[in-house]
Amino acid sequence: MKRLTLIFSVFLTFTNVKSYAQEVYGIDVSYHQGDIDWNAVANDGKVFAWVKATEGYTYDDPNFQDNMTNGQAAGVVMGAYHFARPDNNSATDEANHFLSVAGSYIGDGFLPPVLDLEDPPNVNLQNLYTSSELTAWVQEWIDVVVQNTGVEPIIYTNGNYANYLQSSLNSYGLWIADPDGDPSDPPSSSTLGNWNDWKFKQYSWSGTVSGINTSEVDLNVFNGTTEEFENLIHSSVPGPENDDCANAITLQSSVDCNPVLGTVNHAHPDSGFAPGSCDAYSGTPLGAGVFYKFVATHPAHTITIDPLGDLDAVVILYHGNDCNNLTEVQCEDTPGGGGVTTIMNATGLTVGDTYYIRVYDYGSINASNGDFNICITNANETSNEDVYLSGIQILNGTNFNGGDAVIVKAVQNYDGNSANVQPIVLKFYLSEDCSLDSTDIFLSSKSSNINVNNPSDTIIDTLIIPTAVQPGNYHILFETDATNVVDEIYENNNLECEAITIDGNASDDIYLTNLVLSSITANPGDTIFTGVTVNYVGSSSNLLTVYVDYFLSQDNVLDANDIQLSENFTTVNSNITTSNIGDAVVIPENTVPGTYYLILQADPENTIYETNEYNNTLTQQLLIQPASNTSISTVGIKIYPNPILNILNVEASTVVDNIQIFNSNGKLVLKKDKLNTKKTVLHLSNLLSGVYYIKITTIKGFVSIRKIVKE
Repeated sequence: MKRLTLIFSVFLTFTNVKSYAQEVYGIDVSYHQGDIDWNAVANDGKVFAWVKATEGYTYDDPNFQDNMTNGQAAGVVMGAYHFARPDNNSATDEANHFLSVAGSYIGDGFLPPVLDLEDPPNVNLQNLYTSSELTAWVQEWIDVVVQNTGVEPIIYTNGNYANYLQSSLNSYGLWIADPDGDPSDPPSSSTLGNWNDWKFKQYSWSGTVSGINTSEVDLNVFNGTTEEFENLIHSSVPGPENDDCANAITLQSSVDCNPVLGTVNHAHPDSGFAPGSCDAYSGTPLGAGVFYKFVATHPAHTITIDPLGDLDAVVILYHGNDCNNLTEVQCEDTPGGGGVTTIMNATGLTVGDTYYIRVYDYGSINASNGDFNICITNANETSNEDVYLSGIQILNGTNFNGGDAVIVKAVQNYDGNSANVQPIVLKFYLSEDCSLDSTDIFLSSKSSNINVNNPSDTIIDTLIIPTAVQPGNYHILFETDATNVVDEIYENNNLECEAITIDGNASDDIYLTNLVLSSITANPGDTIFTGVTVNYVGSSSNLLTVYVDYFLSQDNVLDANDIQLSENFTTVNSNITTSNIGDAVVIPENTVPGTYYLILQADPENTIYETNEYNNTLTQQLLIQPASNTSISTVGIKIYPNPILNILNVEASTVVDNIQIFNSNGKLVLKKDKLNTKKTVLHLSNLLSGVYYIKITTIKGFVSIRKIVKE
């Protein structure tokens, strides 16, 4: 061409992807280059290629499909470009024509699309368009592509138009035509015009490339390192959950291999980690790995990585207290290339210590299919260790009420030869049958540092009986080695229990007051913000969480016909007797207009043993009017994680226009306008912990409202 492209792709979906040197070179071609031997192109060191797809509103390049198919098969990262004809057509028509031909080659696994803007034959666009008019034409083309694909194109142009187009476009990547023959010489600032930087440089219009029978091949170079190129093509694709050491997945060692599915697909280079000592790659390894961790239960463990595709695994074992203080203790790179099973026989491990495993693909580009199974096994050595309880006591009686304190005593004992045992955790439960299962209520936990030099530890703890517990006969159940850090001779002597009687607690009462609504009239699909006071009467200082459910009712009688709109919660007790909570409820879109009732019900599951079980509801009449033109939709909207710490990801199947976040009282605390994207990352570290509501509005006017929790 003498033209442009966008890169936004993933090597991982290609087979036989070639490794590239520190400088990343590519080409761009059209039917003028004739039939191309793409394997020869790849072997000539060309990593990427853009192929002409369309021109104007009617022209399709006859070689486009063959070039894309054969280039992919050879392992070249491919992308499509469109030659613009603003002299003949509207930007929308041209963008739609381009998408009809190249749409299946845009997205993960491909370079993003490119708009090639230059003077057509015998036409000077600057005689037809002012600078602002031509800028608007380009922006319109980009908008159509982004709205339909979610991928931002790169603009290919020359120095003339890089100066003529306005700076509002310089947020899009620039592929600059600067055919000086030198890939290492950056374009001058006068050539870049209104751009501050460049993504790619077309440094020759007359190159020679193996597999192409012409001396007129456009040659290009990427502005960055191989790691930056890899990050660029991964930028729209989230990595695996254990992409970084801080999110290492915990594995359990056992006698038999119990495989866990893993992948290095879309993993990013491991910042701060050097290549493994066994990695013999002659270039700069990509080192884009994933992390696991385990606690050594024996001095020797076997780590097995069984690829399900073409992963050529490098496996590194680290020892240390956390990800910032790890030391490599062993490295394994089994010869044979992609798909070969790697087995690490790790010896000399310290029982009870945590070890980290890092797995990455050999070379400078990730495998096309980086899936694998991983497992950790041990030699089933006969254990000589045991942990058990003695001296079980309840020190302050056997009869209690809900909310009372129970003082317990237990001795944890260790029988073995190890001087380096992880803390032994003792957990306490309230049980009906002295058999540990999912129905038991967890009360508390303590830990002991016991080993061969300190074989026993006495623990005294104060447990609080939940106020929700119904009167009856129960047991305090004691579980030692609750986290299973010791491989014991006897695993069946870790439970003990003591009987107690709960007489009840009939002094508690929960009720609602001060219900306020932002509006008592609404349309189907509208959001109503509510506020209510949760009140507590009683003497318990450790009351369970109180839930409040919100229902839409036609007859003001709470029953199975009512529609639950939301659920909220708070904490009240003898120290905090009232709590004001807010919520946002959405009237269902299919609600028939008429008179309704919003019913709030406290303690809906009857988990609190109350003096009055009949004062837990509060009601407000609502008038539902005929539907407005605004639609409420949750289809195609994904928000994660939830609950959140600092980062919230929003993904939509259509382009999002704006996002608003409200606190539980309905106050706007964050607003993002004119987003024009399908994927948004929100930084919420400045928000306090609590419940919020996020309102997402698409460019088509659809609205989605979700509850989020900030931890």
